[in-house]
Amino acid sequence: LSACLDRALSLHPQLLQAEARQQAAAQRAAASSALPDPRLQVTGFVTSPQTRTGPQEQVVMASQSIPWPGTLSARSRVAAAAAGAAALGVDAARLLWARQVAHDYYEYGFTGQAMRLTAASADLLRQLAPIVEERVRAGQDLNALLRLKVELARVEDRLQSLHQQRRAQ
Repeated sequence: LSACLDRALSLHPQLLQAEARQQAAAQRAAASSALPDPRLQVTGFVTSPQTRTGPQEQVVMASQSIPWPGTLSARSRVAAAAAGAAALGVDAARLLWARQVAHDYYEYGFTGQAMRLTAASADLLRQLAPIVEERVRAGQDLNALLRLKVELARVEDRLQSLHQQRRAQ
């Protein structure tokens, strides 16, 4: 079962997608507490404008926006909560998929065991058939033979339905 679970969990596309979303949310959470990118602006003039300090050939300006106090920490908490929710979503999807795989695994095993037991029952009924037929020839009641034939047909029908169920799994 553990090998089946490992294989199923490693190949399930929805789980892989959920894990990628969780990793992206974790990376966004790490970057959310950083200040916005600084800006550097360089302006060159084709013709130099005259100012009170003389002609200007170019202007260099640097700026950094600083958010309101508490904004970065609030953003960081929100992003961390989103990353935590994404991680819980991955865990929930993993558990649901593992539950489904385990159910199918045990259902497959149950069907196999039911097939073996039903086949053994059919074999026993087939072994009893000559004995009951001999008793009927000896003059005993025909009902026992009829019940045996009906039960054998019912068991063989159940065996066929189990074979079909196994193929569907």
